[in-house]
Amino acid sequence: MEIMAATELSTKLPKTDQEYLLTLETDVNGTFNTTYDNGILYEVPTGLVVILAMLYGAISILAVLGNGLVILVIVKNKRMQTVTNLFISNLAVADVITGMFAIPFQFQAALLQQWIFAHFLCSLAPFVLTMSVSVSVLTLTVIAVDRYFAVLHPLKQRFTKRTAVILVTAIWIICSTSSLPEALFRKVIPIYPKPLVFCTTDWPTHPPNFAKAYHLYLLFAQYLLPLVIISFAYLRIGCHIWMLENPGIAVNNQNDIRSRNKRKVVKMLLVVVCLFVICWMPLQTYNLLSEIWRPINEYKASIEKGQNKNRQNNTLGYIEHILDEL
Repeated sequence: MEIMAATELSTKLPKTDQEYLLTLETDVNGTFNTTYDNGILYEVPTGLVVILAMLYGAISILAVLGNGLVILVIVKNKRMQTVTNLFISNLAVADVITGMFAIPFQFQAALLQQWIFAHFLCSLAPFVLTMSVSVSVLTLTVIAVDRYFAVLHPLKQRFTKRTAVILVTAIWIICSTSSLPEALFRKVIPIYPKPLVFCTTDWPTHPPNFAKAYHLYLLFAQYLLPLVIISFAYLRIGCHIWMLENPGIAVNNQNDIRSRNKRKVVKMLLVVVCLFVICWMPLQTYNLLSEIWRPINEYKASIEKGQNKNRQNNTLGYIEHILDEL
């Protein structure tokens, strides 16, 4: 009976998940079927549910309200509508979208372990999440490049507002296009005999290794390349500002004020970049390992031979969902 249930479950899932479930069936000797009969794939302690609910709620509210205020201030104040602030407002828009559309769906999927919303949202939510992350990263990269030319090459022509609008539009087009696989290959799959519905990814088998290639592309485009560009830009800016702080160089009050303001802006952006690196490194590492080392996803089985061997992997999975929004 247990083998029949596991076999029926595997026939409803994409090939990659079928292979995983076949391995799971052998490893746990029927324990997975017992867990599935209860309607869950892994146990979630009540205390952890409360903590996660508070974290997700706080992150979602702060993301929407905080970034919404940034957008409102820039829109209402014409003096604030500079090229840099245009990029910052674009960053805020991406974060508002994440807070409104991505966070609630990610949380319910992790907590309830099934899909309870409309089927089209199964494709829309991951698409929006991937797109907003890509928009944020590319915008941070463009800001770093703009600051680089403003500080190190002040006499050269900088980005105009028209150029900034074109860049922002291009960023959204590029990110929307590159995120399409998340929408095209997501599907809702009913699991029988239990009335459970899962939102999963059905990656194409042709070309082979499409999923691995796509996730490696996201790793490169969302993290590695922007990290190199941003680090180079701010390293050069930091060195340049350090050289300008030579005490033997006399400056008047006006230039001193401008220099302090410029340093404040650079420090603020540098803090944003450092937080981005720290928060996204664990997730990007996990995503890479999930493609090249399948056993890291064994947290999907809550009990293996009567022992909770996967608790650390569970924690990593929860951290992933939280870091998605940071």
